[in-house]
Amino acid sequence: LVIFPAAIVLAEESENETASTTPEEIVEDVPTETPGETLPPPVSIHLSIETSTTTLFKNNLIVNACAPLGTTTPSVNGYCAILQSGLEADWSTFGDDSFLNSVGGASNDFGNNLFWLWFEDLNLGAVALNKHILSENEEILVTIGRMPLKISVSTATPPVSSEMGVEISEFGFDSFFSPVYLPSASSGVIFGENSTSTDESGIATILITSTSTFSIRGIKNNFLDSASILISPVEADLAESGTTTATSTEEAPPPPPENQ
Repeated sequence: LVIFPAAIVLAEESENETASTTPEEIVEDVPTETPGETLPPPVSIHLSIETSTTTLFKNNLIVNACAPLGTTTPSVNGYCAILQSGLEADWSTFGDDSFLNSVGGASNDFGNNLFWLWFEDLNLGAVALNKHILSENEEILVTIGRMPLKISVSTATPPVSSEMGVEISEFGFDSFFSPVYLPSASSGVIFGENSTSTDESGIATILITSTSTFSIRGIKNNFLDSASILISPVEADLAESGTTTATSTEEAPPPPPENQ
């Protein structure tokens, strides 16, 4: 993975910065078909653009093909998504790669090691935004100053009176500047109307007391909230009968050898 320094970093945000959640169509930047040319079809994605304090954009967006900076070849890419969000953006181009300098008034600040990053389904983008071809229903996160959290649970259908494990991890960089998700100690775990926190290993345990369905998510200061997971507890006797929808990736142990 190559981290592009010019694509990455946060500057002073405008005091009058406000969130925008309504996509605006940028007609002049959507190329028209010429004889013998067929444009790629539009792609529907979910786009989030976040700063250290503000949500600039968080909505579904239908992205039309456009020609990124430095090329005349239209495609449906991450550059087009930013362009068609309606937010003002500034870019730098290195070779044929385009990187964000600022979006919605929030700029890179290399001195404070703050810079724009982008994620595809919570995985750090491996190429420049203009080279990332969008996929249908993809989750694109563009962020500066706040990293994402991930959440996982031991089961989404825990039996009543059992304990359910919750794990929260946070995105960061190791000593070699390689991207990693690390255990998120002291993160908040919000479940229904209750809350708890993770231990040093990023783990929390929740006692299931009823069959009431609830959602669960992770939160932490200076991080973006995790996605929410819907939990549907079941009666213990149903769980024991094997009628739950929970699955396991662990293989069953082989049967013991027969006596010779």
